[in-house]
Amino acid sequence: MTVPLVLLISDVTALGLGFAIAGAAGTIFAVWLLRIASNLIVDRWKRSEREIIEDPPEQVIEVCPVEVEHRARLFRMVELLPEDQRRVVVMRFAEEKSIKEIAHALGRSEGAVKQLQFRGLQTLRSKLGADYA
Repeated sequence: MTVPLVLLISDVTALGLGFAIAGAAGTIFAVWLLRIASNLIVDRWKRSEREIIEDPPEQVIEVCPVEVEHRARLFRMVELLPEDQRRVVVMRFAEEKSIKEIAHALGRSEGAVKQLQFRGLQTLRSKLGADYA
């Protein structure tokens, strides 16, 4: 738990003014205030350690059967692409690599990788269009 700086400053100011009014004579005031601030920070930290931290509730993810089937069909279609196109599409979208990273990994120019990606996506679009027509 983090304590906002404003709260610490207000606590230190309140304590410091209270003791100054009571007469904290002979003390170097700035050092005294720093010590108060230090003690407040330690106290709040110790209190926060004692607090029970609960695990956040698990998120329930609803799975749409139509979406699952669509993704499975798309996965099968990617597997049917020519080897070079498949490798580029998988690296680009599944592994989230950049064109430059793919070009380096495959030993090809960036232009060649872009062309392979374009052809692979074009093939997938035409096959998906035929399936949904």
